[in-house]
Parts: sequence; C-alpha cells; structure tokens
Amino acid sequence: MTFNQGEVIATDYEQHLLSVASYDRQNHVEVEDLINRRLTLMIRYESLYGGENYTAVLGPIC
Repeated sequence: MTFNQGEVIATDYEQHLLSVASYDRQNHVEVEDLINRRLTLMIRYESLYGGENYTAVLGPIC
C-alpha cells in the first residue's frame, strides 16, 4: 500500500497496509525480520476539521 501526501482513506478502511502474497514463514524470514525488528510505521492524521496533527507510531518489537 502506498500513500501520497494529502491522500485520504475512508474511516471504515479494513485492508492490510503491508502484506506479502502467499506468505510462508520459512520462505519469508527476512520479511518477518524487517517487519518485527527494523520497520517503523508512522501515520499522521487529522479529523475532518483539521489542525490536530495527530501521529501514531508503531516501532520494532525488540
């Protein structure tokens, strides 16, 4: 999933932001390591009224 500056998603959006087609734990060890130990996801968002500049951050597990 790729988002561009100013792009808007619906409040009831229920799809994965990051996924691997045909995921197999043994074949995708590097992907799991990337997600769990090296990837930081930062989402900046506002209400419809704007100006709040909220941020949600999900960092590495260990």
